[in-house]
Amino acid sequence: MKNNNINWQKESTRFDVASDYYDKYRPSYPSQMIEHLLKYTNMVPTKQILEIGSGSGKATELFVNRGYNLTCIEQGVNLVSKGNEKFAHTNQVSFINTRFEDWHVSKNTYDLVISAQAFHWVEKPLGFIKSAKALKPNGHVGLFWNMYYDDEDISTKPLIDICKKYGVVPFSTRSNLQKLQLINIKEINESNVFNKPDVFVYPWSIITDWQAFVGFLKTGNGYIALKPSVKTQLENELLSIFKALGGSFEFKFKCTLYIAQKKIAS
Repeated sequence: MKNNNINWQKESTRFDVASDYYDKYRPSYPSQMIEHLLKYTNMVPTKQILEIGSGSGKATELFVNRGYNLTCIEQGVNLVSKGNEKFAHTNQVSFINTRFEDWHVSKNTYDLVISAQAFHWVEKPLGFIKSAKALKPNGHVGLFWNMYYDDEDISTKPLIDICKKYGVVPFSTRSNLQKLQLINIKEINESNVFNKPDVFVYPWSIITDWQAFVGFLKTGNGYIALKPSVKTQLENELLSIFKALGGSFEFKFKCTLYIAQKKIAS
């Protein structure tokens, strides 16, 4: 649930200053989830995809590699520059440098609207209404997030506790994830432009060392907002923890996918 005292438009622009780290250190998404989304929505490469909040294209590339063309809405100038450089040779990706809320929607144009790790920054219910307008009749929206998972393993508790202490990674327990799912489902239902979503969860993990983990932290608002001295303190504490863990950490995710079909106008 959003804190209304926070300037969410300002917060969502902070990622742009981390564009050099974003593509290198942000986690990708499980192949199984992408394949399921495409199969569930009856997508083939001739159909069109709109991506909201694409960043430099971490999720984008997973669709490009499968032959799809995408229109990507991204407000970060530096992230768009990285994305254009990354996909220039493919001729499959078109970036539009603006906030989704400010974009002049192309009605009934797209077969699938996706948003990876970004739709919580979009104003509601406007984001759902514009997504539905952009979709062809019977089109779908596919929203997905890598949720950072706290499985309450005693060996990794010190690392998770430090991240919570500094507010840099929102690790969630099973109970937290269930509550968040209910909130997201409620938002989709209350938009009145999509049918009830189906929800799918894909557990996965990566092995990361201290350097890669700190690189990942540098892409997040929590870390970016810290004072330089606090960043140094945090990194030193993490280094000690990684040494105690033998140099690496199993970073666990629950990638959660919400698929909803556009309602047919009555």
